[in-house]
Amino acid sequence: MKRSEIHGVLFDKDGTLLHFEETWGRNNRAAALMAAEGDGELAQSLLVAAGVDPETGRTRSGSVLAAGNTSEIAALWTSIGARVQGDRLVDELDIIFGNSMKQASAIEGTATLLEALRAKGLKLGVASSDSETAIRVFLETTGLAHHFDFVTGYDTGHGHKPEPGMLEAFCEACALPPGTVAVVGDNPQDMMMARSGRAGLAVGVLTGTGSEEELRSLADVVLTDITGLSDLLDYAVAEA
Repeated sequence: MKRSEIHGVLFDKDGTLLHFEETWGRNNRAAALMAAEGDGELAQSLLVAAGVDPETGRTRSGSVLAAGNTSEIAALWTSIGARVQGDRLVDELDIIFGNSMKQASAIEGTATLLEALRAKGLKLGVASSDSETAIRVFLETTGLAHHFDFVTGYDTGHGHKPEPGMLEAFCEACALPPGTVAVVGDNPQDMMMARSGRAGLAVGVLTGTGSEEELRSLADVVLTDITGLSDLLDYAVAEA
């Protein structure tokens, strides 16, 4: 399919609309300390088990902290001895992650990009492993909410990445065939969702946890960040 036939874009949030480590490094540390009830050694063990490199402090691509949802993080931490456990841990994590979005910043140039995509007549959506509430807090805080036609989180009811449910729900809500949608994300799970849902275009970005090497093995194209999308789709229109 030609890129000029793309009529909708479904964005991941963390690592795509915002830089992953700049936002989530501190959030995950706060979450682990809460789960460990202030025990620093236990908190560090929780972080490492969930995908944080103990040497660099960076989050490993494909790990539960990079690509999982709150329930998956809570289940892992509960299984290895977190002091706050089960449903209470899920609730507390959602509160921490939701509140953190009140201070989060979008990648520079995001608003301009979204305005350009809307001007082309594209439908826009967000599909994240964060909660729907946290996604909406981020979009409202950054002034981006009015650009989006569709929002889904892990708790909205459309399944979890890399399953295709979130993509399918976006297509249904916006009356778009999957082949006319571009999926944009920083993680292999995003690209796998694009493939399993038969998206027309899978676009990787390097502002999150995924490396260029692993994204290139799954994506149609890899960009430095989402601001390259406008030129990518402009080129495709000229190609038609």
